[in-house]
Amino acid sequence: MQYQLSEEFQNIQAGIGSRAVLTGADVPAGAEELSEDRLVVIQAEELSAQKDELLAKFSEAMGV
Repeated sequence: MQYQLSEEFQNIQAGIGSRAVLTGADVPAGAEELSEDRLVVIQAEELSAQKDELLAKFSEAMGV
């Protein structure tokens, strides 16, 4: 897990087209630059409180 969050790994991911989770990491070629006003940050506690509702919506969307 530590390696996956390393700058080296995140830059490799960007090299294959995936967006990094680290601030300041390389942006994949052709990807639009994201600014903080376009990001949604959700706290783990908020997700946990909505777990059943979110799982039901996911199941419905995926047909499972």
